[in-house]
Amino acid sequence: MKSLTVFLLVSLSISSNASFVSCFDQVEKDYYENARNARYTQLKSDYDFIATGEVVEFGRNVSFGPYEADKLAFHATGSIHSGWFHKVVIVDRITCEINEIQMVESE
Repeated sequence: MKSLTVFLLVSLSISSNASFVSCFDQVEKDYYENARNARYTQLKSDYDFIATGEVVEFGRNVSFGPYEADKLAFHATGSIHSGWFHKVVIVDRITCEINEIQMVESE
């Protein structure tokens, strides 16, 4: 019984990690196909979790939220014409669809 429980926990962990990887792959594909100046940026796979109703700040005090559902916030950084920028990509946690892309820092 104990080994069955351990097996189930490991299976769930692997499954959730695999679904995150496929979610990031989808977000990355959509971002690079549709975002302005995407070819100058790097989308990072690390994300920040934004819980329902929560307000968070990124960059230079740019607020995100409150949202009606949990969101993931991916960060894209890059440079163009000797300047740099940082964008936040807000993604629906369930569908992995991009809901919002916003510049939070640039120089």
